[in-house]
Amino acid sequence: MERLYGVPLTDLDSISSLVSSPETSLITALNVWFGSLLACETFHADVHAGNLWWLRDGRIGFLDFGIVGRISPKT
Repeated sequence: MERLYGVPLTDLDSISSLVSSPETSLITALNVWFGSLLACETFHADVHAGNLWWLRDGRIGFLDFGIVGRISPKT
């Protein structure tokens, strides 16, 4: 468990003050999430704007892992 400091994806004014290219950061975050579908045993299964935050250092934090999914290796 770690405390994250940032703003929700719905706060566009604050996001613009944190990163110069919000679109690029969001695409990178979603690529990381999609990569977790392919490479990890479990993945965050509740990805929406309320569970993604722009952190003060420009990274995106994934919140609330209350719902996780799993894709079997056979699939």
